[in-house]
Amino acid sequence: MAASSPSSQSQSQSSLVSPTPTAAAAAPPVPAPTVTKHVKISGRVQGVSYRASMQWVAQSKGVAGWVRNCADGSVEAVVQGDDAAVAAVLAWARDGPRCASVDGVAVLRDQVGQGEAFRTFSIRDDDEW
Repeated sequence: MAASSPSSQSQSQSSLVSPTPTAAAAAPPVPAPTVTKHVKISGRVQGVSYRASMQWVAQSKGVAGWVRNCADGSVEAVVQGDDAAVAAVLAWARDGPRCASVDGVAVLRDQVGQGEAFRTFSIRDDDEW
């Protein structure tokens, strides 16, 4: 069996040493601040699949929270996520699904980085808080 040369030993040892991480790889990504908006949507928004459509849009944008029908015929929702995703859901809410006729979207509460944290977007019962 042939003896290994010093240069081959240093090559095999250097392949075992992991490269030093760069500054960009070492720093963890900074999460976007969580935005929470509590909104009330008025108009013809019940009986037109508004809640199911909003749930689908919110989930596709990575937004958490909930939506429910109100006794006065409006729809109430809490949307939570990064600012751009929440803005996209609220932009959709101003039009709603095809059969809806949205008169307005009023922001009842606007919070950044505080309050209850939601993990999914759900449809709540009409009387559930």
